[in-house]
Amino acid sequence: MKIRNIYLLLSAVLLLLGVACNKSDDYNYPVSQNTLVKTFALADKSTVMENLSKVYFTIDARQGKIFNADSLPMGTKVVALAANITFDSPSKVEVQYYDSRNQAEIKTIDYMANSNDTIDFTYPVTINVTAADGETVQKYEVDLRVHRSIPDSLWWSEISAADLPTSLTPIRQKSLEFQNKIYCFTTDASGNYEVGVSATPSDLGSWQKSSFNPGFVLNMATIQATEDAFYALAGDSDQKALYKSTDGKFWTLAEGNQTFYTLIGSYGEQILGIIKDGGVYKHDVYPRPEGYIQQPISPLFPISGFSNMIEIFDGGDFGVPQNGIVGGRLQDGTLTSAVWGYDGQNWAVLGNQSLITPREGAMFFPYYTFIYDSETAVHTKYKTFFVIGGKNETGCLKDVYTTTDPAVYWDLAPAGSLLALPPDDNYFPAKAFASVVVFDEPIITVRSSAWRTLFKKEIPRRLAGSTRSGELVPYIYMFGGENQNGVLYPQIWRGVINRVTFAPIP
Repeated sequence: MKIRNIYLLLSAVLLLLGVACNKSDDYNYPVSQNTLVKTFALADKSTVMENLSKVYFTIDARQGKIFNADSLPMGTKVVALAANITFDSPSKVEVQYYDSRNQAEIKTIDYMANSNDTIDFTYPVTINVTAADGETVQKYEVDLRVHRSIPDSLWWSEISAADLPTSLTPIRQKSLEFQNKIYCFTTDASGNYEVGVSATPSDLGSWQKSSFNPGFVLNMATIQATEDAFYALAGDSDQKALYKSTDGKFWTLAEGNQTFYTLIGSYGEQILGIIKDGGVYKHDVYPRPEGYIQQPISPLFPISGFSNMIEIFDGGDFGVPQNGIVGGRLQDGTLTSAVWGYDGQNWAVLGNQSLITPREGAMFFPYYTFIYDSETAVHTKYKTFFVIGGKNETGCLKDVYTTTDPAVYWDLAPAGSLLALPPDDNYFPAKAFASVVVFDEPIITVRSSAWRTLFKKEIPRRLAGSTRSGELVPYIYMFGGENQNGVLYPQIWRGVINRVTFAPIP
């Protein structure tokens, strides 16, 4: 789902994303431009659902289909909704629908004259758009999808654990994906360093472990990666030197002798960070573009403890990519629950219905929801975002939050639900500052004894299905993490999340 910014600081991005949302894709469809439906959205109606106008609709001009891939919640009333539709330059637009109270009756609205009239979306609605010539007509069928059963949900089917891929007795770790492999960095109490690398992390025997000496005190928590290099800071001072490595083992001082207070993440080929300049915290990037001016951070922006940074919007056809972080600790020492987005120039708070509570050290990752279109027999992949765990002032957490649109809302997986993590800490302990990587691998059919199955749910027979041979599955790997006393858990946890809208993963 496209991300819509609600913060004024990103007004330029909002304009671009607004164009990208609720529109037809920019293809050369064999239809008259005069009959093109440019955007489709429902009008807000708080008695039905909050932020109804933000529901995203796909417009397939070629097939004459308009639909919401992410269905509305079960029980949503759709008998009297208004629609905001824009066109190119038609001469006439008629909307036809069945009256759900009298299915034999078809009602017709002259939309150009009565655009505020409500429509009954219980059954598919037809829009007939007549071009300026008065003769060419394009027909669109609007399918407003509503979940018909509660089981359209996500759940964990299995959680397994294994030891971290290191020969050290680690006290710190940082793991991340780089060039289609997972790198797991560890260090012990004596200052020894090791990195484990694997392209098939489920096969614990595939991890190649290498000792290395970076030549400086590697601040492991700051390790970040762009497409072609790792970056990390040295030591614990307020002015930490920036180092670079192309393989995780051999490190050199980054050109320009640039220093940072901390690193946040990467955006394209840039590293984003915070500097401390005369007691003032400011945003900074490496390498700095010509004319770049370091700006003071907002008092509401975290200076430590924020989650890993991930891409939350790829830019689409008309927008720009946007990355984000969750939570962290502010300059005044308090914790925040905010989700911050970055568009390559500015930072802004995202989300206006977040249930996330203040925390630091949370895991933030995208997963995938597959929506099945029975008419075309096509599964369309959508991102579903997760925030798990972290730590607040009372201790470590393992709650689970999800959304398909970080700029709008977040939901909490209720305790005892299929998506909530097992309450027993022997299965999955509450933790903070763990690393998380979603890594595509072939379906794991042979269970290695090195992986200990901690938690497993049987898939209900009515939901059971099969996946195609060779199909890649997104496995969630969670590395390390600390208890409330800062002691490292020297394990990897591997999980799979299934959704009943597509064939469950075995």
